[in-house]
Amino acid sequence: MRLAGVVFSFVVILAFSASAALVRIGTLPTPHATLSLSGLDVVGDDLFAVADLVDSSMMYIIDAETGVLIDEIPVTENNYLCSGEPRRFISCATQPGESPRYWVGDRCGILILYYWEEGCLDTIRSLNPMGSPTPHGLFFDDGVLYMLDSEMSRILVVERTSGEITETIYIEQLVPVPHALAQHNGDYYVVGGGTDVLYRLDNYGYVTEYFNLQGIDGMSVRGLTFMGDTIYVAVPDSEIYIYSLDNHGEDVVEGDSVVVEVIPDEVTVAFDSVATAGSLYVEVLEEQACPPPEGVTFFSDFYEMASSASFDYIAQVTLMTDSGLPPGADLEDVRVFVRPSGECRTWRDITVAPVEEVDVPSANLFRTLMRTQSEEDEFSVFALGIDERNPGVVARLKFDYLEDALTSHEGDIPPETYEELTSLLTAAHAALSAKRIPRAIHLVERFAAVVEETPEIPHRYDPEGVTENVAGQLLSRSHTLLFTLDLLIESKMVAQGMPGKGDSPTLPNVQSSLGLTIVGNPSVRGTSIRLIGCSGEPVTVSVYSIEGKLVRTLVDGQLISGPYTVSWDGHDGVGRRVAPGTYFVVARQASSVNVTKIVLSR
Repeated sequence: MRLAGVVFSFVVILAFSASAALVRIGTLPTPHATLSLSGLDVVGDDLFAVADLVDSSMMYIIDAETGVLIDEIPVTENNYLCSGEPRRFISCATQPGESPRYWVGDRCGILILYYWEEGCLDTIRSLNPMGSPTPHGLFFDDGVLYMLDSEMSRILVVERTSGEITETIYIEQLVPVPHALAQHNGDYYVVGGGTDVLYRLDNYGYVTEYFNLQGIDGMSVRGLTFMGDTIYVAVPDSEIYIYSLDNHGEDVVEGDSVVVEVIPDEVTVAFDSVATAGSLYVEVLEEQACPPPEGVTFFSDFYEMASSASFDYIAQVTLMTDSGLPPGADLEDVRVFVRPSGECRTWRDITVAPVEEVDVPSANLFRTLMRTQSEEDEFSVFALGIDERNPGVVARLKFDYLEDALTSHEGDIPPETYEELTSLLTAAHAALSAKRIPRAIHLVERFAAVVEETPEIPHRYDPEGVTENVAGQLLSRSHTLLFTLDLLIESKMVAQGMPGKGDSPTLPNVQSSLGLTIVGNPSVRGTSIRLIGCSGEPVTVSVYSIEGKLVRTLVDGQLISGPYTVSWDGHDGVGRRVAPGTYFVVARQASSVNVTKIVLSR
């Protein structure tokens, strides 16, 4: 239930002491909100989990991205090796293969191997290792089982068919009552019982590094596993915590921390790079006195945000609403708008990516999702709206916003750079007026690159002082302008016969009347495009997605004569790597249009 004017906070620590901190990057709900998850492992791209329900146990397959429950099966029979006691699973491991097998550790010390598929569960074998130690952790690697004996503070290497202990690794006494065992890149990982510390151990059981698991707060970790450098941790509060091992303070000033407070399931905020302490606060408002721009209809709640964080120029904001689209509205017309808090200035469209429609099975709700990039460091109000305005009109407005930001910060920019930026922006505006949209896109991309590559332009916001995030204002306004220019070029290309959604035509290399031919040479992460037999006329070369959306302009208006090669590195116009798949390279020379299909692999 949503309450207007009340802030519900979900706290994420993004940075702390440099060498011993893990960034918690998300959480997953546990199946049926169970508090009893007792083991975790990876199976393919999903998670295998078990729960100890005292009088029985459960086995789960969980989607590792959403937490959605994929499959489950109860285990209620008694364990004949344990005096008829109910089976109580406290650890688990996956034995990979074409048809995975599932190991579980029972509280009485028995290791059980199961076949499990589509509701069918069969016991393959049960092992009773030496002394029946309690298996508080378990993983399978290279044909053998590794079992954590917490009481004796040791890792036992168990032969998977006989149950024989082939090796014993004693854990350094520095680790208090180790719980939950995992392996990553040849090292062992355990969590100290009753602590929030993750320890990395070498092959001899000595501690080589340790990390603070933010948010655990002394809760007993019962499940631990790795998927790449991402760590999944089961804790007894109905959630699986997710951490990133490759981002534990290396790029953060030592001793600093950032707390982000957001409203669960309403707004999420991610800082690309955080340097010093600060916070971001969000509040949901159901009503707003400030009217939308003419031609725009708001359909979401309003999100008031304030930041005291110091960050690089972009903060990514995701807005979700439980409301459906207005009747007759098109999902492609959804935009994110922002205005300063406390005054009715014009709402600005700050959208930089098309809206996506997502389904949340666990909540059974329709939601619309939009990502945007914003430079706003002070209080701002965000909202989702349907924009039925002409993209050309919106593009001119965004040019004005960008020009205003540039002229108002002339004193913060080196004179030579300011002159170059002014020249680029003037030429881009002129190209838009002349309907040379690819040329305008190229010039705005160059404008953004100059800003990003000029460290003398302030790139950080200082909440304690007077420094404005000038680069952030210029870059974010460049990105949203490029989004609208892309819409213009996309509509133009579709009208000229570019592939529409759902189409995947095979387009051969074409020889034009001017003798222009495109030869694509796909590589692992990029493409070389060779233009043969050019006549000396200006040439424009652009890359489009299979939906007909402009991805990047590679050549714009160059006079080319003779063979010429241009490379595409698989990134879009703002430097983001595109997904593998089918793309179209379109070359124009005078009235000739040539298209060839290329496929980018991973």
